[in-house]
Amino acid sequence: MPGEDRIQWLYVIEAPGSTIEVYDKKLYSWVLIVNPRSADDSESKRIARRDRALFLGWLQRKCRGFTTPKSGYSHLLVNNGYEELHSNGDYLVNYYKRVSKQVEAFESRIADKFVERGKTYKGWTRRVEGIVKSRFGFDGSAILWAAIASYVLSVEALLNLSYELYMKEDAIDDHDLAERIASYSVKEKWAMANLVCDCFRKRLPKTGLGYDSLQRLSSLRNNLAHANISRRLKTFVFEEDGIEFVIIPTRHTYSQMPTPSAVKLEDAESVHNDVENVAEELLRTMKPQARKEFSKLMGSSGILVSKTGKPVRSAWF
Repeated sequence: MPGEDRIQWLYVIEAPGSTIEVYDKKLYSWVLIVNPRSADDSESKRIARRDRALFLGWLQRKCRGFTTPKSGYSHLLVNNGYEELHSNGDYLVNYYKRVSKQVEAFESRIADKFVERGKTYKGWTRRVEGIVKSRFGFDGSAILWAAIASYVLSVEALLNLSYELYMKEDAIDDHDLAERIASYSVKEKWAMANLVCDCFRKRLPKTGLGYDSLQRLSSLRNNLAHANISRRLKTFVFEEDGIEFVIIPTRHTYSQMPTPSAVKLEDAESVHNDVENVAEELLRTMKPQARKEFSKLMGSSGILVSKTGKPVRSAWF
């Protein structure tokens, strides 16, 4: 099949006062362009509106009641959830960094004005925060929380993608088994991957950097999905001489994620690094041909899959 960015079909229709072009765009979309031949701007707009309405009306009537059997397809276009979620996480982190710099510069200018007026910056912290929020509408912790959630989900999407593209035919034909596999946890899919998929040359390791990262991501995923009360949500309180003292643990792992208001950039970056470690381990354990193929497909927004379930090529949309 031709590349997804190339036009596969184009129809030119000569109409009274205009030329109409209809062509495909990126596999499953299409474009309608009306080129009026009138030199008058208002007349050209009138012709364009008229011909668009006439063509779309004709198309609706033509397509009404038109059906095609599902079994008649030649390929499936599979959306790449991993690429979408991972890119979303990257976008949010980069957005946080960009706006944070703007906020810091803005806060610095305000602080300088307070100092010029003989005010202490410390005494005006709340007011500065209010000004920044009204100016930027920026809640950095909430943005980082959303980025972390995207990264965590991207790991599960990555494993699901490898299963979708490389599951053995026996497993595909066994619908009960396929449904059971779909309900597996991330760690179960990791453990079963080489038994169910034909792209791996050996079992995925249960030691090392990649597996340690997977365990942290799995724990974080469960804490987020089930709203577990993790250790970072607990604070020790001691009473001495009628006075209560609060002890906040300083050592933690991001997998014991706090509330959204306490998330920091380091947490999001740690999650991102763990996602990369898992992806690298997955590729490292694949057969050479599958590794070469899958590493390219990982960055595609969509993947064209044959009727037999094997990937054909990337598809961008």
